[in-house]
Amino acid sequence: MIEKALHTNRIVRKVGVRIPNFVGLGTILTDTDFLAIAPERLAKNLATSQRLKIFPAPFPIPPIPICQYWHDRTDKDAGSRGLRSAIAQLFR
Repeated sequence: MIEKALHTNRIVRKVGVRIPNFVGLGTILTDTDFLAIAPERLAKNLATSQRLKIFPAPFPIPPIPICQYWHDRTDKDAGSRGLRSAIAQLFR
């Protein structure tokens, strides 16, 4: 989605590093002059803990859908349902 938004807005970027997840992002940003596009909640957390600054994207970014998937055999399991519900609440 980000790549598509960049392309739509004719923004070409020079990639300094690619990481598979956001673990370590704060350290990378603190130790370099790189920029990152990150979810707002994560950015706010990093801004507080790593003394980073947050700037709005210069173009609209569509919302990213969050989905859960599970096997049929766990569909009615109370523990699994509770966990799925708790996870869903985190993203509402």
